[in-house]
Amino acid sequence: MLKIYLQIFGTIAIALIILLNYNVFVKKPNLEKISELKKEIAKLEIITATLDKVLTHRQHFSKLEDLQSQDYANVRVFVTPDFDEPQYMHRVQKLVDLSGCTTNGIVVSKITNVAKPFEYDEFKTKPKENLEASVKSFITTMDKYAGNPGNWQNIVGETGTYSSRLPFYMEIGAGKKYPPNMVKGFEIHRIKVNVMGNYTSVKKFLHLISQNRPFMQPVLHSFIPVNDKQGSEKIFKASTTILTFVDKNKTMQPIQVAKQG
Repeated sequence: MLKIYLQIFGTIAIALIILLNYNVFVKKPNLEKISELKKEIAKLEIITATLDKVLTHRQHFSKLEDLQSQDYANVRVFVTPDFDEPQYMHRVQKLVDLSGCTTNGIVVSKITNVAKPFEYDEFKTKPKENLEASVKSFITTMDKYAGNPGNWQNIVGETGTYSSRLPFYMEIGAGKKYPPNMVKGFEIHRIKVNVMGNYTSVKKFLHLISQNRPFMQPVLHSFIPVNDKQGSEKIFKASTTILTFVDKNKTMQPIQVAKQG
């Protein structure tokens, strides 16, 4: 009888050992693997959904790339690695003439030199840094502009300009964490200009200068009347400093697309 009990309990003990080993060495690791696979699948589903949202705008990619290259070339006309002082002063004088103002001279003032320019790589989006935020900004901005015919024509239409596209560029790049001091790579030149004219002419001069942002940045020091007349005969004098920026940063490289063999 004792031998039978020992056989029964021995069998039960072996079964418990096998069950314990199964739970510890087989079932638990498999459940953990299944859990990890489910998480990976969930991530892939999110990535796929995000890529689908990006690819809904793929028909606009080539057009936007062309416009960006065109705008960059136009910007480099003004924000150049070198500064042609006579040409710049001639441009300021032209804006004075267009406004209907007069000036007693255009004076070269202080120059702020560059301590350390930016490297091109500082503006690249690194996958582990903020790629997700950059993609989100792209989708949100493209949905906003491409989904509105009026806004989209301001970007890609024949009358679209760099100035009209600048808010679009700022919004689409909002997810990128840029260096905190964006002007450290720009040499700043200052031109002092005192203009005289009626109220409309002086305001037009300031408007024309501001239309050249970020190439020209006007700083208004004073805006005062110089006679006692009324209306269009009332003359004002405006004292301004116009800032311009010389780009000492590394030149932006064109987008390289790998060719399929």
